Amino acid sequence: MTYVKKPVRPQHHNLDELSAIIYVFIGAISTYFLHTSLSLSTVLSASIVGLTVSFLPSILKNDTVVKSIPASIYCGTFVGMTSTTLAAGYLFIVLASGITGLLLVSANGVFHNIGGKLGTLAFGGVLVVFLITFLLS
Repeated sequence: MTYVKKPVRPQHHNLDELSAIIYVFIGAISTYFLHTSLSLSTVLSASIVGLTVSFLPSILKNDTVVKSIPASIYCGTFVGMTSTTLAAGYLFIVLASGITGLLLVSANGVFHNIGGKLGTLAFGGVLVVFLITFLLS
């Protein structure tokens, strides 16, 4: 196993970080919609969204910002795969995708090239929202 030493970047929030949160939201909502409204399986729903978004960098080749969009949306698909018994509606998915987006932005540069990062962050976002709703009910 190798580790990549990256320079510490200044902590500032800019438009790229906000757009990453929005892309996580888009991935989560679209996957949850495909699963609940069209009665597709969660895996098929996430696969459709992930496959569709994977073509963006090859379509928009000159845009450097587009290269980070598929990872953010694919992270959101993991949130959208939450069981309907746990996520009773879109509000749960919206809150979980927001927290997952914040986790994704804060984990930028951490665990670089190590598998499972996006799914783990999605699990963390869903877990936080579940614990909040469990404690408030």
